[in-house]
Order: sequence, then structure tokens, then C-alpha cells
Amino acid sequence: MTLSPLFKPDPALDLVLERFIEVPPELVWEAWTKPEHISQWFTPKPWIVAECEIDLRPGGKAVRDTVNGVKVDFLVAGDYPGDGKPKPVRFPEPSEAATDAGRFRVVSLPRFVEMKLASGMTAPHRLQDLADVLRLVGATKLPREFGDSLDPYVRAKYDELWQAAQAPEDDY
Repeated sequence: MTLSPLFKPDPALDLVLERFIEVPPELVWEAWTKPEHISQWFTPKPWIVAECEIDLRPGGKAVRDTVNGVKVDFLVAGDYPGDGKPKPVRFPEPSEAATDAGRFRVVSLPRFVEMKLASGMTAPHRLQDLADVLRLVGATKLPREFGDSLDPYVRAKYDELWQAAQAPEDDY
């Protein structure tokens, strides 16, 4: 069996362990959908998922650690940030959006900013995403021209936030 084409291990950084177990599909389904099973395998030791809730409705992609109140979202390539409705910006395929960052591969900065902007622009409960971009622009001194590398759908919002980041902060 071969690895997914989305994952290309780097021999200098990645250790790939494969284990093939003959298991009926019904048991695999239960392992992914029943909280009592997820809590046994979802996190590596010493971490635990003492209790969790699973969102099994169509489009549901979350597991919640109910002890610590932490929601774990699964981002699915091709889905839309923010309100989940179709728009020009989508969650990218990891193999297309990743860039090397030392020991890890991470989403490229332009794609990251696009997703944050699209999310904050379309979902009122995601305004923190816009605040994140504002702080990123201010802290890293991203140039105004960085917006030219973004999808046209989010360029005006980037420019608006870039302008806001140029104002001096007043400490009250």
C-alpha cells in the first residue's frame, strides 16, 4: 500500500510507520464515531481525552474534549473558511499550500492570510481572524504590496487592515 499523494515524507525529517490490520469497516467506523473509542486512541500519551463529544451531522468536523472545553476542528481541503459557504478562497490541499519552515511544513503565508481574511469577512463569530491579520501585519511589517499575492476576493480587506496597522497604537 502506498501513502496518500498529499503526504510526501522528507527522509531527513519524517519517520513513517505503517501498520496494516485487518479490521471490518464497521469497527473502523465505531473507532472514529464513538467517544468511548476515540478517547482511547485520539491523542498520544501522556495526553488524554477524558470525555468528548462528536459532531456527526453532515458537515460536522469537530471533536470536543468536554473536560477541558477544547474543540478540535478538522479542516478539510476544499471546504470554505468562515461561514462554510462557497467563495473563491478554500482550504487548500496541503501538498499545494505547504512551504518548508525548518523542521516542519506549514501553510504558506499568503494562503494563511487568505483563509483568515475570508473567514473573518464571512462569519460574524470569526472576527478574531481579522484581528489576527491586523496584528500580523503590524508585528511583521508586511508591506502593502503583499496584498497583490492574495486572492482578489480578500485584497480590499487586506488593504483596509494594512492601513489600520499603520496607525500608531495609543496606550490608555
